[in-house]
Amino acid sequence: MSVGQSRILGGYLAAASQLDWPQVEKWLGQGRPRSLIALQALIIIAKPRPLWIRRIAPKLGNPPGREDLLRTLSSYRERDPAPVVQKRIEWITEFADALTAPQ
Repeated sequence: MSVGQSRILGGYLAAASQLDWPQVEKWLGQGRPRSLIALQALIIIAKPRPLWIRRIAPKLGNPPGREDLLRTLSSYRERDPAPVVQKRIEWITEFADALTAPQ
């Protein structure tokens, strides 16, 4: 198993394990590899694809407001300008409503 595959599996595990926003913020603050797992988990929660994860119906615990989510992602994007990070953050931003607290 490659390192990339491990991060994707880590994202699924985190999404399926009742991940909450404070933990996402902590992992983003710690940088790689945890930050990549956090981003992958947010993608999985926002738009679950495999049947088994849809059955679990993961939700982000203690969800942030939209502005807080976008501000946190923007801050992380500045610290890690790698293309994989940029692409994941763009995707998360597109589906931000699925991750944020109702206004």
